[in-house]
Amino acid sequence: MRKLIGVIAVISIIIAAFGIRNTVIREREQKVKMIEVYGFEDGYDFMIGKHEITYLQYERYTAELKDKDVSSHTVPGDRYPVKSISWIQAVNFCNWLSSKEKLACAYDDDYNLIDSNGQATKDISKVIGYRLPTEREWEFAAVGATKTKGFKYSSSDDPDQAGWYRYNSGEKYLIQSSDRATIISNGCKPHETGLKVANEIGLYDMSGNLWEWVQDYYYEMKALKTDIFRDMPSSQTAYLRTIKGGSWFDGEESMEITSREGWNEYSSSSDTIGFRLARTIIPVRKGIDKDD
Repeated sequence: MRKLIGVIAVISIIIAAFGIRNTVIREREQKVKMIEVYGFEDGYDFMIGKHEITYLQYERYTAELKDKDVSSHTVPGDRYPVKSISWIQAVNFCNWLSSKEKLACAYDDDYNLIDSNGQATKDISKVIGYRLPTEREWEFAAVGATKTKGFKYSSSDDPDQAGWYRYNSGEKYLIQSSDRATIISNGCKPHETGLKVANEIGLYDMSGNLWEWVQDYYYEMKALKTDIFRDMPSSQTAYLRTIKGGSWFDGEESMEITSREGWNEYSSSSDTIGFRLARTIIPVRKGIDKDD
C-alpha cells in the first residue's frame, strides 16, 4: 500500500510539473516579441513586432475583457495571425497591452495619438505606448532598415520565399489563377506566423499572409514626413486607413513593399487583414541612469 501511495505521489508530481511547463511555454508565446529599428530617416528609433499578432495573444485580451468582438471565424490555431480585425479593434488592443505593461497608452478615447501626459500630439516620437506603425515606419522596417538588400518583397525577390499569397497558400500551387471560386476551393488561407524567410532585421510575414493596418489615413498618395498626420480625408474616403503587405488571397503584386490599399477603420469583415505592433524608443535623458 505504501508503495502504491508513493507511485501515485510521483505521478502527481510529474503531471503537476508538466502542467507548469506548459503554462510557462504558453505565457512565453503570449509575449509580443519586438524588433528594435535604428537609423530611421525621420530622426527617432522605434520597435516593431517580429510577427503579426496571433490568436493566442489576442485571446488573452478578449478573455480578460470578456470581449466578443473578435472574429467569429473558427480559430485555426494559437500561432496563426488573428484576422478579421478592424483598425479600431487593433488600437484598442494596443491600449490594453500598454496598460498591462504599465506604459502610458498611445490613444485617447477618440483614437488620437497622445503623449505620456495624455495630451494629443502629432509628434509620434513622444508617444510611449504600443501603437500601430506609420506607413513610413512599416516600409522602413519591411525593407530591412539600414541593413536592406533592396528586395522587391520583404526578405526576398522571390514571392514564394517571402510570404503566403494566392498561388502558394492553398492545397496545391495555382498557376496564374485569379478566380475567387478557384482560390477558395483550393483551400487558400493564412498560415502560422514565421514559416517563411525573415527579412534582414528578423521580421516575418511583412509580405503576404495578412494585410496589416498602419496608423495613417488612406490617401491616393503616400504621406510624407511633414504630413503623416493630415486630417481625415474627404468624405469619399473618410474613415479609410491604410493597409500594407498583401495577403494569402491576393497576387504577388500586393506583397511588394510599396503596395498599399485603404480599408474602413470600423470594418472587421475582411479575413485578409490583421496587424502588428510598434512602439517609439524613448531616448534616455542624459544624466539619468537607465535603471532609475
